[in-house]
Amino acid sequence: MDILLEFTQKTYKTSKGEDVATCSEIFYDQYKAKFIGYQLTGGIFITNMLLKIIVTAMIKGLRLSTVSFETKAITLTIFFA
Repeated sequence: MDILLEFTQKTYKTSKGEDVATCSEIFYDQYKAKFIGYQLTGGIFITNMLLKIIVTAMIKGLRLSTVSFETKAITLTIFFA
């Protein structure tokens, strides 16, 4: 965290030659928003995978008469839902 704050407190020269300081809150908020976005994406992905595994196990537990009926049920339920 200290590295991020160190990076964001630098000064830069404008096109007019003036020194301006960056606002550390902007960079901190950008990284925080990205981190939250990555967490949400990972959570949705993990939830989706768990639901697919559970639904597949439930369909296999039905003991359908043939393998083709089972495959068809799994395909319709998981990939089109």
